[in-house]
Amino acid sequence: MTFPNYISTLRARRGGNLSAFIKLSLISSLLLCLTVLLPPLAFIIAIGWGALLIRGSLTLSQRQIGLIYLLNFSLLYGLAGAGTLLFYAAFFGLPALLMSLLLNRHQGYYSIQRWGVAAAVLGVSLFLGLLYWNNGQIGMEQMESPINNYVQESLKAYEDSGFIGFYESQGLSRAELEKSFKAMTRSIVRHLPALYYVQAIMEVFFMLLLASFLSRKSPDERLKRKAYTEEMMPWPLVWVLIVGLALWLWGRDEMGSLYYLGSNIMVVMTPIAVYYGLAVLLFEFKRILPSKRKLFATLLIILSLFFPLSAIIFLSLMGLFDSLLNFRKIALEREV
Repeated sequence: MTFPNYISTLRARRGGNLSAFIKLSLISSLLLCLTVLLPPLAFIIAIGWGALLIRGSLTLSQRQIGLIYLLNFSLLYGLAGAGTLLFYAAFFGLPALLMSLLLNRHQGYYSIQRWGVAAAVLGVSLFLGLLYWNNGQIGMEQMESPINNYVQESLKAYEDSGFIGFYESQGLSRAELEKSFKAMTRSIVRHLPALYYVQAIMEVFFMLLLASFLSRKSPDERLKRKAYTEEMMPWPLVWVLIVGLALWLWGRDEMGSLYYLGSNIMVVMTPIAVYYGLAVLLFEFKRILPSKRKLFATLLIILSLFFPLSAIIFLSLMGLFDSLLNFRKIALEREV
């Protein structure tokens, strides 16, 4: 194919728009460069990057979408190398590409969201599998070592500032405090896989949410979502959490692989259950008489501040049971 014919194909195939293609290529390339230049903001920038590409799929052809992703990740490889490319592709590149292609194939918001989350889980699993294959348990030790060094520096800073003396007056010795910090460090390291999964899943949720917001004035309704108070957790996720809880309880005595596998599953699933539980709570909040809403909201805020763990458990249970029993449907049927 000659170059003029290729450009003509880009312009015409499946309604693609050449000017939009060029503009999106430049903006997305700039955003991806910023993720490399500003690593602390990479998570936020990646959300904007993915949202723009998903939104652009409303008007671009599949070939144009593929070319933009190829351009972006070729640029990323040139700037940061294969390691960073693999990390970014696993955490948000693969989910964003799949969501863009599904949108281009006229899939709806929640179908795109489900497959995007599945792609994020797959991408992170492949990344962690490759990491373990290369490093094994040594990788965990390498991650734990700098955190332990930070703990030692923090303890010295506490000692210099007098905080150690305060803890000792409360009956907690320096050795006990150091032991507590090290236990917390080990727990964080062993739950890093869960934190990776949570990060990737959050990327999917926020990318799609922002893309929906950017297309709110578009006549195309492929990215139209329900009101938040109508969203419900897919029931298979309930069983994922139940399996995690069962593994956690089963391995609790030995505190071995089964225990940490179960706890990692629970760490991943808890924010998802809380998200949907909050939707149920807001639905019920809207049904309260306006005169009582302020009192109800005040009580919820106070309880959340003083008993955050209880609030998390409560919202998680609301999300889980609503997925199985559909509280909102029952409430609406009673009002009829």
